[in-house]
Amino acid sequence: RAWFSDPRHGLIWDAILDCSQTGIDVTTISSRLNGTLEKAGGFSYLSGLPGASPGTVNLPAHAGIVRDAFLARTAQAKAQALLDAIASGAKLDTIRALAADVAVPESADADHSQDLRELSEQYAYDLMAEKTGERASSRIYTSIGKLDRMLKVRGGHLVIIAGAPKMGKTHFALTVAINVGRRYGTVHMVSAEMGPEDLGERVLSSYGVDSDTSTVETIGHALHSMISSIPAGAVSVDTRSTHLNAVLASCRTAVRKRGAKALLVDYLQLLDLPEGENRTIAVGKACSAFKRLAKTLGVPVFLLSQLSRAYDKRNDHRPQPTDLRDSGQIEQDADAILGVYCPSVYEDTVSKDQVDIIVMRQRNGGTGVVSLVWRKGQGWMCDELDDEYDPRERARR
Repeated sequence: RAWFSDPRHGLIWDAILDCSQTGIDVTTISSRLNGTLEKAGGFSYLSGLPGASPGTVNLPAHAGIVRDAFLARTAQAKAQALLDAIASGAKLDTIRALAADVAVPESADADHSQDLRELSEQYAYDLMAEKTGERASSRIYTSIGKLDRMLKVRGGHLVIIAGAPKMGKTHFALTVAINVGRRYGTVHMVSAEMGPEDLGERVLSSYGVDSDTSTVETIGHALHSMISSIPAGAVSVDTRSTHLNAVLASCRTAVRKRGAKALLVDYLQLLDLPEGENRTIAVGKACSAFKRLAKTLGVPVFLLSQLSRAYDKRNDHRPQPTDLRDSGQIEQDADAILGVYCPSVYEDTVSKDQVDIIVMRQRNGGTGVVSLVWRKGQGWMCDELDDEYDPRERARR
């Protein structure tokens, strides 16, 4: 229907589709139009269409003309939006995102349908091949053994990492990014919160560097340790894109041109969202955009999110899905929701090194709590024994 520039033809086309099983002529179509007949031009306009039709011999070519005209109008509208943004003095990242959108072709005539039985059968064969070690797993593992036993992440999934300020959600996300990048290839990170120096300081602090007190020798030793443990290219970082459209464009470029295996965005509520909408609606639409991005690109998206202050008013301060700030849409779109929580902030008897990762929701797996160790200034979050978990070994048992 979107192909037609004249809205009357869109209505008539819908009626034709409705009549496809019962016979198509002026009478059946006008009957189907019923209350919308006048909007479709009326019976007289409808009656004149058969005489104006060129026949069915060159139908594919005629359909192609309609499709090409639709694609041309779409490209023109996108180009006009780009020109309007430039004229209004929009930010450069917004202009870049709109420019990238102009270059993305529509695929209105593509058929991506699959038979349900066939795809389920293929999954069964693939799963058996994984169990026998004949095929690499489609899951993405974090290399944190306890977490990987519970969390199921695949390409196309949206994983929310939520936490209150100072609970360590960014450090946990960086741990996951480095582990995944080291194991599978580049993880692309877009940071709306930290600039290059902030990120550099955050990473080096994990190797014992204090920017105020550390000596040159200490910094050099930490630098050597960091280079040894984080391979070049494991994590690419974009600290300049902040507008939603620019962030989405940055992620698409990282996957399509550089082969990124996973995406990380820090964090949802800091992004510049389209203006003119209620904040809750805007955040919800942004979250849905990241879910669509994950499905389109076939990679997981780890999206960080703040919590509302509701958790601070309860006796139990552990995060819950309803604490997600600004939008319940986040709950609906997420394939998994993880909460990052440091019990020692509220409980004196708990070790300050303990960080709980709470799997609050998961579409294809269980929920529960995974307790990790985070010794600030002494590396990344890990299992208590820092054991390396190999899912292939578990499958063979």
